[in-house]
Amino acid sequence: MIHTDPLAERLDAFLARRGTTHEALVAAIDEPFGRPLLVVAAGSVLHGFGNERSDVDVNVVVDRDVTRLPIGSYAHDVLVDTKYFSAGEVEGWIATIRDDPWPPARLDRDGWVRRQAEIINCSRFACGLVLSAQEQWRAWLAAIREPWLAERIVQWWRLESLRRELAARWLAPAKPLLAAVRAFESVLAALESRVAAAGQLYYGPKWLSEKLCIIDDTLGQQTLEEALRFPRFERDAPSYIAACTGMVASARPVGGEQVQAQLWLLPGVRIQELDGRTLVSRWNLRGAEVSPSIPLVARGGEPVWDAPLDAPPPPHVATLFTEDMTWLSIAATPA
Repeated sequence: MIHTDPLAERLDAFLARRGTTHEALVAAIDEPFGRPLLVVAAGSVLHGFGNERSDVDVNVVVDRDVTRLPIGSYAHDVLVDTKYFSAGEVEGWIATIRDDPWPPARLDRDGWVRRQAEIINCSRFACGLVLSAQEQWRAWLAAIREPWLAERIVQWWRLESLRRELAARWLAPAKPLLAAVRAFESVLAALESRVAAAGQLYYGPKWLSEKLCIIDDTLGQQTLEEALRFPRFERDAPSYIAACTGMVASARPVGGEQVQAQLWLLPGVRIQELDGRTLVSRWNLRGAEVSPSIPLVARGGEPVWDAPLDAPPPPHVATLFTEDMTWLSIAATPA
């Protein structure tokens, strides 16, 4: 169970310096979608990462369909960023995240992004401070604060680290500096998985260094400092990528998922067959010619290519990835 007393103390102190209270904060929340069923404060202020210019994030559950658009307002000299959620959507998170197998055998970019959004929102509700709640929603909060959520957050970051590490490996021959960026991102994701395993579930990569300090992870802090020594020139990228690979190996928690790589066409990609050649373009802003001709047309709902993690894509598929025509996913290996 996540203890909320320190959160209340930090929020109350932040609000008191502005001459207000969290009760007044709740009273000031607009009700454009009806009476709130659940109101939870979240954000850096509550977790001790904020400063005097920080805002207060407030998540509100209402009993109707809403477009999740943050609404900013000032209440008692406090910048409040209010986000509304429909009850049906929020109630479904537990079954989706806790009970459905992850990752699935087919996972495109939309599915990956949707999972990320669900993880972010669940972590903010679970790690936030309840300002008001109807009784049935207290039971929902109790369920979402059980250990399974921490396991799913650790898993999310672990697979994201693996995905970025694989991208760095594939990009390195053609675009070494971009590969170095992906290697750096792999280290960050590995460290996020590490701090989540230690109980820091708050989803906020910009606060990674603070979370490492809170758990007194000296090795993690040293790893982050080393990863921040980014190469300036292409000639230095290979050694940096190799160093990041070593950092990830020591920082990323071990997982038991049986997974493979998948590549999916990105939005805006067009494929044309001309004189035996395959021309691929995206938004008419970039293009590539690939050979041999590949049957990319009319493959709705299927990846362009999938294979074990240690199998590099063939040259024509690698070209599509290097030229930003495909999206890399990590999916379950078919049984």
